[in-house]
Amino acid sequence: MDGQYWFYSYGISLECYYSVVTEVNELITPDNDVVTFYPNPAREIINIDCKNLLQTGNIQVELFDQSGKRVKSAVFSDGSSLLKFDVNGLAGGFYILKIFDRDNLTTRKVIISE
Repeated sequence: MDGQYWFYSYGISLECYYSVVTEVNELITPDNDVVTFYPNPAREIINIDCKNLLQTGNIQVELFDQSGKRVKSAVFSDGSSLLKFDVNGLAGGFYILKIFDRDNLTTRKVIISE
């Protein structure tokens, strides 16, 4: 749903446009990125592909809301290169996904849909 509105104050008229993001169709990962994730937006599970990560111990995953509050976290220690991070039951919106081990840190924006 796209829209338009007008703002008028002190003889100045301002025309503004807005768009609502409903999905992200493309995953952009730099060549040096050691972790990728999908789908985005996510509904129940975020798949985290760590095959390029030199696993030197546990992998920790944290999810933060827009206010910076950590709303979910998990520690994976099974050595798997594909992690499944459960986001079922979270409110829809924008979140920050933080994935790290002893030597690496990856932070990405993710959309949770209801």
